[in-house]
Amino acid sequence: MFVFVLNDCCAQKQDGSVLFEHISFKLNRNDRLALIGEEGNGKSTLLKVCCGIDTDPITVKYTKCYHDEKIGILPQRMDQKWSKSTILEYLLKDEPEDEIEIERYNECVNYEQLWVSMKGQVSFLYREQHIETLSGGEKVRIQLLKLIAQKCTMLALDEPTNDLDISTLQWLEDIILRFDGPVLFVSHDEMLLRRCANRVLHLELRNKKSKAVSTLYEGPYDQYVKERLDGLRRAEHQAASEKRAYRKKMDRLNDLYNAVHHAQNSVSRQDPFTAASIKRKMHSVNAMKDRIENEGYSKTDTVEEAIELIFEDSWLPASKVILELNNQTLRIHDRVLIEKYDFSLYGQDHIVLMGDNGSGKSCLLKEFRNQLEKREDIIVGYMPQNYEDLMDMNQTPIEFLNLSSDVLDTQISRDLLGSLNFKAEEMSHSSKKLSDGQKAKIYFAKFVKRKCNVLLLDEPTRNLSPMSQPVIHELINSFEGCVFCISHDRWLIEQCFDTQLILKDKQLNKIII
Repeated sequence: MFVFVLNDCCAQKQDGSVLFEHISFKLNRNDRLALIGEEGNGKSTLLKVCCGIDTDPITVKYTKCYHDEKIGILPQRMDQKWSKSTILEYLLKDEPEDEIEIERYNECVNYEQLWVSMKGQVSFLYREQHIETLSGGEKVRIQLLKLIAQKCTMLALDEPTNDLDISTLQWLEDIILRFDGPVLFVSHDEMLLRRCANRVLHLELRNKKSKAVSTLYEGPYDQYVKERLDGLRRAEHQAASEKRAYRKKMDRLNDLYNAVHHAQNSVSRQDPFTAASIKRKMHSVNAMKDRIENEGYSKTDTVEEAIELIFEDSWLPASKVILELNNQTLRIHDRVLIEKYDFSLYGQDHIVLMGDNGSGKSCLLKEFRNQLEKREDIIVGYMPQNYEDLMDMNQTPIEFLNLSSDVLDTQISRDLLGSLNFKAEEMSHSSKKLSDGQKAKIYFAKFVKRKCNVLLLDEPTRNLSPMSQPVIHELINSFEGCVFCISHDRWLIEQCFDTQLILKDKQLNKIII
């Protein structure tokens, strides 16, 4: 018995380009369908369609959207209208301007019980603290608490893993796996996808966003990734084989054409019978050429994750001291974030810094950057969590990448952006029009162009699609310099780092895997 049905859904952007087309799927009660794809490919739009939310300015059409479920919606960002409300007000009100009705306080007991089951402390719910001051992870948790308390029978989650630390991610996995009903979710967290998704819907805009492709896969995420990669390799092999065969045919045809053409020029005017015969042969050769050209050969699509970046000259000696700190304390104003610590960083270290949200990880990374940015013996690349900290949103991507104003430097910037599958118009419009995933890729392009040999990265994969992340994993693994990275991405940590630095209870502890 299907509890949700969507048939032949199509979406079109304002400029008339197709976002996605002919999407159909059905959900059973135990389905956990993951929507994946690059930013801007229509995942949030499709989620809104399923929930009956307006998609303006995107135009959407479908032949059928049926369900009899109470859908609990977790948006990508919490509605700003709740920013000045307390946690309890958010839980007990339908709108911020409402007064809390007396009987609604009876719901507190249920909220407390659910919150304890979600490994939360009851006192948190009664804090006189505005929503705007909560961490990203805390906002996600209270939204899910409200959805579950409202006895929703289906969940629609739009990137719930953004801003979550590892312990909260594990808690979210448990919520998704234990929920009694279908779950439709968008996520960039590969570990969450591997553990929770039992079906996958992949939205793509191939060939530099000119061809919309959607794939519904009936099986777990990791199996989909493997079969998709195998399919792309088979298609490439088939296309290469057909191209070789095509060229052989054209070479033989060219030899035949040259022979007939030579005979045509050599035939005597006194031999009209032979001339007519050669003329028929030339006509046959031209017909054969038209047929072969019309048949052509298969051409593979350019997929979005096929980015080509290579670090050159990033090597540093393993013994080179990058940073040596002794008996340091990290503070913000009068608040101590990290008590007295010692830390050393060397030329080929690849270290990941982990810890709860708000523990001071980003502050420590900024402190390291301040210590290193004036060094002349190393080239430091820094990616902040908030890209706008170093990226002028009014600049074009080319202007952000350019190191000088000469024509050659601009061409190198264009080539780098082309290797990231940027269209010409995307290279030349302001950076504020780019998706966060595109901005992250531009930072890596900047590091490549500057020939950085020390990378300081604050959650580098948080805005990259799971299909693009393996490329970044390979880029980091092949980097021969020093990498110091903050991350909650468990798959990145597992694939790229054998040394972990744990920040907990104001203490730094190093773990070598």
